[in-house]
Amino acid sequence: MQPLTPTGEREAVAALRRGEGRGLETLVALHQGPALRLAYSITGSRAAAEDVVADAFVSVYEHRDRLDPDRPFRPWFTRVVANRALSVARRSTRMSRILALLSLRPSRMPPDPEEQVERNEVHRQIVEAVRALPPNERVAIVLRYFEDMDERGMAEVLGWPAGTVKTRLHRARARLRARLTDAHELRACDPVGGER
Repeated sequence: MQPLTPTGEREAVAALRRGEGRGLETLVALHQGPALRLAYSITGSRAAAEDVVADAFVSVYEHRDRLDPDRPFRPWFTRVVANRALSVARRSTRMSRILALLSLRPSRMPPDPEEQVERNEVHRQIVEAVRALPPNERVAIVLRYFEDMDERGMAEVLGWPAGTVKTRLHRARARLRARLTDAHELRACDPVGGER
């Protein structure tokens, strides 16, 4: 796949507006992966994430006449996916696993077994801490740290005032810090290698 360029995206949106299937195919190829990661991070369910993203693309097709080829597609589409995923997360009575967003790229050299155990434990604690956040705080953390979005972009994507983004990020970081500090202190109290 060619790298995403504003020109290529504009052409795809324009083609979709004309009813050409290649326009939607191009947008799916460019945005499906990141959209699935985002939806999965919010819902905690692969099946729910796939449904969210499929529904979002159906919505794009149904409302193709409203698309503006001169405006970037990704921020708008990210907002659609995030809002749909938040709705699913709010309705959900149980949370399944959150996407393993760390260690997405396999290491070239096999890791030291002790380091791998340590890394897996830290990863598990982070996943549990993020999963425990309320949905609005969870989406803020996911967009900021896993999708590398700035606060202004988050406000645009989520349709929240800038102050709300700052507040939710602040609360989420405080909750994560407290939970991860508690987990670290509990682990530090455990004897390493057994008692003497």
